[in-house]
Amino acid sequence: MPGRLEGKVAIVTGGASGFGKGVATKFAAEGARVIIADLSQEAGEAAAKELGCDFAVADVTNREHWKQLLQTALDKHGQLDIVVNNAGATYANKATETVTEHDFDLCFNVNVKSVYLSASVIVQYFLNNKRPGCFIQMASTAGIRPRPGLTWYNASKAAVINATKTMAVEYGPKQIRFNSVSPVVGSTGMTHLFLGKPDTEENRAGFVSTIPMGRPSTPKDIANACCYLASDEAEFITGVNLEDDMIVTIAWVGALVGQPQHFAIVDVRVMQCVTHLKTRSTVQCKVCIEHLANGIANKQPSTSLSCHFRPDRFPDLRAETSRELGPPKPAILSGLLAVLGVPFSGRKPV
Repeated sequence: MPGRLEGKVAIVTGGASGFGKGVATKFAAEGARVIIADLSQEAGEAAAKELGCDFAVADVTNREHWKQLLQTALDKHGQLDIVVNNAGATYANKATETVTEHDFDLCFNVNVKSVYLSASVIVQYFLNNKRPGCFIQMASTAGIRPRPGLTWYNASKAAVINATKTMAVEYGPKQIRFNSVSPVVGSTGMTHLFLGKPDTEENRAGFVSTIPMGRPSTPKDIANACCYLASDEAEFITGVNLEDDMIVTIAWVGALVGQPQHFAIVDVRVMQCVTHLKTRSTVQCKVCIEHLANGIANKQPSTSLSCHFRPDRFPDLRAETSRELGPPKPAILSGLLAVLGVPFSGRKPV
């Protein structure tokens, strides 16, 4: 049985270790031809050999290196389909007044400029060749729910999330998708910097206590989320920031029969919605999503759901974009709901 990414070519930055290596591992297992891009030649070559991938030394803050990565993909595989902007950097947790200009530049160059350069170089390739494309940025829950001591890291990840949503709206009509994944704290080479102290189970306890599943995120968790967003199962998904703290997910809402299709993003972490189909009753989001998805599949009219506390957090994508993308398909709805763990029966809503 072919993998979910069979026939696709992906660049994964920072792919020699941590979340990036997890993504490269998953993508390769699902049939993608992967180019690991990393500053560390030794670690990158070792990972590429282990996974059967290609490797290229790359500084993601350098435009010429992005041009070389694109050319490598074309020379070796004749195409490029997916870019995972995973490479990131931070400074050690500290009082904001003590952050140096070097600390600031490190965060914004590696975390934000890299996303700018990847889009600046590679979007043109997709446009010129009239090819669909997929960008996945590694953001962070810090960009949404910031913690003290990491102000400029938090701000850089918020910028990534905002830029991703903006480009999703701009390039949706061209079938170029932009999404981001926001991991909660995990155990990677940067965890000690986030903590401001050694990465031990005891020192992580404060972070972990806020995670509903009671554990940090793992490279496997993040890789599974990225694989979904890169796959054809997510061909209707763009402008999403998928928060990987095991509670927040996404859902299409509002398929108004006879009117232009549109969809919005629902923050399930809040766990309450103010609109359930045509009623004004407050219901559990999972129930809402299941009924709404089944309603779409059965062409039943429905209204939009919006977050009870933060209705402004995820604005609807433009109707023009959604018309270009076309209506959601039951198979895609099924794949989306599988991420949430909500059963999809195709039955009419009650």
